[in-house]
Parts: sequence; structure tokens; C-alpha cells
Amino acid sequence: MSRGEQPNYWVFGVGSTGNGIFSVVPGLLLMFYMTEILSVAPAVASLAIFAPKFVDVITDPLVGLWSDRTRTRLGARRPFLLVGTLLAGPLFFALFSVGLWAPNAGAATIAVVFSVLAVAYTLFMVPYLALAAEIPRDYEDRNRMNTFRMSYVMGGTLLSGTLAPVVVERAGGGVEGYAVMGAVFGVVLLLTLGTSLASVRTEPERQPGAEQGLQGFAATLRDNRAFRILILAYLANASAAGCASASLPYYAAHVLRADADTVALLFVSIFGTAILAMPMWRVLGKRFSKFACLRVALLLAVAAGLAFATLDPEVPIAFVIPIAIVLGFSNGAQQLFVFSMLADVIAYGSRPSEGEGDRAQPPAAAYSGVFLSAEKMGFAVGPVLLGLALSASGFVEGSSEAQSASAILGIRIGIGAIPAAMIAISLWVLGAYRRHDDDFRTRSHGESA
Repeated sequence: MSRGEQPNYWVFGVGSTGNGIFSVVPGLLLMFYMTEILSVAPAVASLAIFAPKFVDVITDPLVGLWSDRTRTRLGARRPFLLVGTLLAGPLFFALFSVGLWAPNAGAATIAVVFSVLAVAYTLFMVPYLALAAEIPRDYEDRNRMNTFRMSYVMGGTLLSGTLAPVVVERAGGGVEGYAVMGAVFGVVLLLTLGTSLASVRTEPERQPGAEQGLQGFAATLRDNRAFRILILAYLANASAAGCASASLPYYAAHVLRADADTVALLFVSIFGTAILAMPMWRVLGKRFSKFACLRVALLLAVAAGLAFATLDPEVPIAFVIPIAIVLGFSNGAQQLFVFSMLADVIAYGSRPSEGEGDRAQPPAAAYSGVFLSAEKMGFAVGPVLLGLALSASGFVEGSSEAQSASAILGIRIGIGAIPAAMIAISLWVLGAYRRHDDDFRTRSHGESA
């Protein structure tokens, strides 16, 4: 496949900043916005936030199949990138300005706007992720591409997680404060997604074979064992991350009894370290393998989570920060290698080894859509697991009194034991991927020779 004019990876990766913004800001602020600003009941608000995730699970693979079958003068990917770019920013603003243009809006309005925003972002992200698999030349170049991309994801996460609440507060809070924040980050989304779009001047030349329907793609998935292994492992891993993330506010408030500044410091320690660690992980991945490095990173995540779970409130912050740094070091590797391995299974997983004959070009966007659906499903399952742990442990919601010892144990289980168990499942499933990783690495070296 001719790869056309390769974009600058630093510029192409800017669009991944939007992934951090889109994932973090609604997760951090939308629930509070609905319950405290729009006076929506908490149970109803949680359903309004959860519903768009089901929309994503359906639309992600469908948009991928649609992109793979598209033939236009602009190519198969850029029309989707353009529409997603133009829609995502305004819709992000609309989501957090509902109180201005629909003062009596309820959960249904939020659910509809959030669902439309999710589809708009899918129109960008699924073809964008397909290009991230199609553009790199080989096994090592995919690591290089994803080092830049995932650094921007972590940067967007860090930027939005620390600045979004500040913008709301500085803008006066309330309906107006959230509307200003939505406008600011809507503009950031427009600029970052547009920068990536502008960097793709030509698309890789595509050969016949990727224009599959749903039935044909299902057959392709059955052939690609490496993809099935990776997506099952990542589903368990995303569930662990979702549970740990949802546990963090409870852990900070009820176990560490930390103030806002301490929470911000932990946030910066985790995601700042992840950004700094990626270049080192890229070197280690080249020296050893993506599979070996990812396995070590997952073990580090288990150790960090269990260490958090055993801390007492009296422990000085100086002992907490190193654990956060270890978690960030692990997180950097997970982000880098998982998506680099996804690009490998798209490029090689549906193709035979040398001497077995040719096979059609893989439907990269459809693969990307299915993978993103699994990611979102995992992040949806994680909070459910936490909710079960808190309910079983007797956690009292909305109470200003200290939680019981059993409730504190439930929080510790949510941030340590449940993620550790899910990562153990991920490691077990991932064990079957080793021979595929070795095969992809060997074949890539053969093509480069």
C-alpha cells in the first residue's frame, strides 16, 4: 500500500489532545453540572451520562465500516475528520451551556446533546485512529507515531483535568461559568482536531478489499486472532482503569482526607509522569518488545494500586507521590503500547505470513471502531464494579459524617483489589499474544530489510 505524503507526527498527534478533553471534562464535571446547576436528580443524571456510551458502542463500528467503504476526492478518512472537527467544538459548548439556552432542561436534553456530541467525536476519532494504523511504515514506526499521539492524550487529560474547574470558578460558577468553560474547551477542540486534519494532505493509497459489509467484517474478525486477544485484554484493562478512576474522588476524600491541592498534585504526578515516560518506554519497546514492556507496566499498575489501597490518612504526602509516579510511569506504557499493538494487528493480523499468499487490505477504520467500543464499554463497567463494592460495604452517599470502617474498606477494594483482579485477567488473556507480537516484529524487520 502506498502511504502517500506522511504527515509530521508531532502535528498529526495534536488531535489526540481532544481525546483527553472529551474523556475527562464530562467525566469530571457533567454529573455535578446536572445535579447542582440544573437540579437533576443524581440517579437520573447518571443514566443521562451512561446512555450516550451505548450510542458509542453501536456507532463506533458503524462509522468505521462507513469510512472503509467511502470513496471521495478527499479520500476515505478526511471527509469524516472534517465533519467531526466542525461539529465537536460547537456541540461541546452546547453541552455545557444547556442552562443558558434551555433553562428548564432536564436529563433528556443532556442525554440527547451528549449523544450527538459523542457521534460527532466518533466521526473524527475512528478514521483518525485508522490513519494512525495506516500511515506508519513498520512495527517500530508505529511506536514512534503513538509516542507522539499518546503524549498529546496525556497532555489533554492533564490540561482539562486541572484547568476546567478553574475556568468554571474564575468565570463566576453557575450556569454562566459552565458555559464559558464549554466555550473555551470547544474552541480548543476545534483547533486541535483541525490541526490534525490540516496535517493529512494525502491519504495512504487504499487497495480493494477494505470495502466490507458487516458480514464480511465479522468474517475478518474471526480470522484475526491477534485482534481478538488484544481487544479482550484491553476490555479488562479499561474496566480496571474505569474502576480506579471512579474510586479516586472517594479515596481522596474519605481515605486520604486530602484537600483539593493534594488531589491536583496527585493528578499532575500521574499524568505528568506518563508524558515524560513515553520516550523511555519507546526505547525499551524497541530493545525488548511491546508485549514484554506492556506486561511489566501492567504489573507495576497492580503494585501501585495495591499500595494506594493500604495507605493510612496519616501517611505524609511525600510517601504518596512516589506511588503516583509509579502509576503514571505504568500508564504511559499502557497508552503507548496498546494502541501501537492495535496498529500492528490491523496491519498484520489479517495478513498471512510470507509464502501463504496475499490477502485483501484490512478494514482499518472498522477495526478501530470496534476497539474504541470495547474501550468505552470497559470504562462504563468500571464504575459499576465500584458501585457494587460501595453498596455491599455500606457506603452512605451524601453523608457529612465519617464513613464506617466497612465503607472505607469498600473504597480501598475499589481502588486496589478490583483493578488488580481485572489487570490479572488482562495479563492472563494477553499471554496468548506473545507469539503474534514476535511474528509481527519479525515480519516488519523483513519488510524493512
